[in-house]
Amino acid sequence: FHRQVLACLAEPSLVDKEGLYAEDVRQRASKYLAGVHDGRVGAYSHSKGHRIFRQEVAAWLSERDGFEANPEDIFLTDGASAAVKMVMQ
Repeated sequence: FHRQVLACLAEPSLVDKEGLYAEDVRQRASKYLAGVHDGRVGAYSHSKGHRIFRQEVAAWLSERDGFEANPEDIFLTDGASAAVKMVMQ
């Protein structure tokens, strides 16, 4: 599922090809693509991560922890080491 969604984000035309991916994959990819305002999902995207993804992480944290998480306080990285490096710079 996640790899298929990522494939659609990397190549948006895949979302329109009925039968290639399941409907839930296409819906999720469409939702994310609508929230990616600069058209980039790779290395040159927003340094905090796209807001659509930070909003989903914030909602998940809020549900899990029982207090509201602010998407503006969330930085998405490709791992703990990258996050520590970003904080230290």
